[in-house]
Amino acid sequence: MSFFSRTHVEKKTPILAQLRESVGVSVRLPLATAIMTGMDKLTPERRSANMRAIRSADTKPEMTVRRLLRSIGLSGYRLHRRDLPGRPDIAFVGRRKAIFVHGCFWHGHGCREGSRRPRTRQEYWAAKISGNQERDARHHTRLKEQGWEVMVVWECEIPSPSLAARLAAFLGCGTAGRNALETDRG
Repeated sequence: MSFFSRTHVEKKTPILAQLRESVGVSVRLPLATAIMTGMDKLTPERRSANMRAIRSADTKPEMTVRRLLRSIGLSGYRLHRRDLPGRPDIAFVGRRKAIFVHGCFWHGHGCREGSRRPRTRQEYWAAKISGNQERDARHHTRLKEQGWEVMVVWECEIPSPSLAARLAAFLGCGTAGRNALETDRG
C-alpha cells in the first residue's frame, strides 16, 4: 500500500494538518488514524482483505486433526455434511459421531487466545462471539436429539499428545484404531 501525500491527507482530514503543525512532522494517514482513534493499525481495506482470507473449511487445525485421524488408522469420515445441523467438520456417519474443530477466538474458548478480545468495536465482537457460542450450542443439541454424539476439538488442544487417544476413545476404537471404521459408510 502506498501512503497518501501530505496535501491529500490534509484535504481529507483537516485534523491531520493541525497534528502536523503541533508535532512539527508529517504524519502518514494510517499511523495518524491509529493515533487519533486508538484503532486498528491496518487500513479498513487491508483489514477487510485479511478477514476475507480467513477460511471456514479446511483450516490448518482441521487439516491437522484429519491427518491425526488417518495416522491412527481412522478414515471413512465425511466432511462438512450439509444435511447435519452445524455442518460438522468431520462426521463418521455409520457411528453417528460428529467432530467440530473450533478456533478458540471465533468460538469463545476459555483459553488465553479465546479470552482475548479486540480493542476496537468491542460491542460488535462480544455479540459476534456470543452469537457463535449460542449457535454452536443449538447445533450440538439438535445433533444429540438426532442420536449423534458430538466432540469439540479446540485449536489450542491440537498440539496435545493426548488428542489422538481422545479421538480414538470418542470413536470407540481403543488405542489401535485400525480397522475400526471398516463398516462406516456414509
